[in-house]
Amino acid sequence: MATDRDYYDVMGVPRGASQDDIKKAYRELVKKHHPDLHKDDPQAPRHMSDVNEAYDTLSDPAKRQQYDAYGKAGPTAFPGAGQAWAPQGGGSGQTFGGFDIGDLFGSFMGGFGRQQSEETPHGRDLSVSMTLTLEQAVFGVKQEIQVRRYDTCATCHGTGAASGTSPKACSTCNGRGEVRQVQDTIFGRVVTAGVCPTCRGEGKVIESPCPACKGSGVTKADKTIEVTIPAGVDSGMKVRIAGQGDAGKHGGQTGDLYLFITVQHDSRFERQGSSLYHTVRVSPAKAVLGTTITVPLVEGGTETVTIAAGSQHGAEVRIRGKGAQAVGERRRGDYIVRIEIGVPKTLTAEQRKLYKQLADIEK
Repeated sequence: MATDRDYYDVMGVPRGASQDDIKKAYRELVKKHHPDLHKDDPQAPRHMSDVNEAYDTLSDPAKRQQYDAYGKAGPTAFPGAGQAWAPQGGGSGQTFGGFDIGDLFGSFMGGFGRQQSEETPHGRDLSVSMTLTLEQAVFGVKQEIQVRRYDTCATCHGTGAASGTSPKACSTCNGRGEVRQVQDTIFGRVVTAGVCPTCRGEGKVIESPCPACKGSGVTKADKTIEVTIPAGVDSGMKVRIAGQGDAGKHGGQTGDLYLFITVQHDSRFERQGSSLYHTVRVSPAKAVLGTTITVPLVEGGTETVTIAAGSQHGAEVRIRGKGAQAVGERRRGDYIVRIEIGVPKTLTAEQRKLYKQLADIEK
């Protein structure tokens, strides 16, 4: 169910927030509300759905611009932007000198008073939250997911008509989907066009509806589909799967499926863009003398790393091509091992003796 709240309130950002601010807020809200992370919270799925809905609009500059201008209803909520100035079958409710002001402006401003179809054949876009491991995010993955959506009716093949019948051209509008009206006004003769009230703009009528879909041409179904997540995705990104949303009514275009990505935290690594960081602790003696260590790799296995003699706290060892990667890039980033020198809190008698000898030498 769509949220009634303001999208900026849902995201917790001001209206002038940058895309980076919105992305950062989305990541924090995913941690706070994602159902996989809060399985004991029955409200988590609803909260996450609201967040995804808000992020889908605010992260898209075009959608955000339209939302800022018109709100959720879009431009069709305002006269002059493509929707009716007046209720179905009537005028504007405001007349001057015997003519309808909505009709008048409709002729002068390209459909200002024109009414819009109540239904659109275009299928709805769907969204699904998807949680990945760091390895899956780095290398990409093919995965099956469950989607509940409207598919083209298998009985009537999307026509909406019962077997042995077919939709017929609307007799009211002669299949055009709109009706025209000529009115004489003080400014002359005005021709207005509106959506046909009989066929609702489709140009066809169904006299014998399909019993399986009740004439809509679509039926609800649970589908298992395989999706491909490209290598390099990160939390807050969305992946578009074309043509996997709801089927359009009466053969209309199918909507798309959007996957909202969340990458699970991996305590071994810190990801910064295409670079992966791993921190290791070495003793003061090994930092002074140098040593070799093994570090884990995101793809599994380990890599041997040489710590140079005299390494300082915070020093880094870079392994080329073993990090993450950006979406669309073939080359992986670097894997950076950070050196942290750990001072022991307790010492054996022998260690204390040796450290004392070293301290005496350094005097």
